[in-house]
Amino acid sequence: WGLADGPILGFVGGLRPWHGVEALPMLLEHLVPRYRSLRLMIVGDGPLRAQIEPSLLDRGLMRLVVFTGSLPHHEVPKLIRQFDVALAPYEPLKHEFYFSPLKLFEYMACGIPVVAARLGQIAEVIREGVTGLLYPPGEMEALAVACDRLLADPALRRYLGEAAAKEVQ
Repeated sequence: WGLADGPILGFVGGLRPWHGVEALPMLLEHLVPRYRSLRLMIVGDGPLRAQIEPSLLDRGLMRLVVFTGSLPHHEVPKLIRQFDVALAPYEPLKHEFYFSPLKLFEYMACGIPVVAARLGQIAEVIREGVTGLLYPPGEMEALAVACDRLLADPALRRYLGEAAAKEVQ
């Protein structure tokens, strides 16, 4: 996939408004000055790809991003295992409903630390500082700080990833 040496931020899922993927270009822009070799892998496809790609181009970041498009589900775990940080950047909801995304369990089962919006049941799945990091939904600065914390600390990434995998298993 041409990711070079990383580190790699990763997202798995449909590129749809409720997934918060519109934040990914801004997140990458925020982190690249500190992590020059940072890459972003987006596993999946959807209608917002047409919005994300121009935003990445405008910021001069497209060369740092790999879009895999839609893949068979059995191919996804090997890609997740390449991530250094797995993302669930959901936006604030205008209504309450059950919200426990499957991607969290997939990330955790692969032993990858998760940065996720504290939203719905996500905070019941991801335990802050134990199996991942949580941030207030829609707060770009907090998302960037959480990612920066993990990117700067390989031992913390390993600890959170191992704890997450153990909890899911």
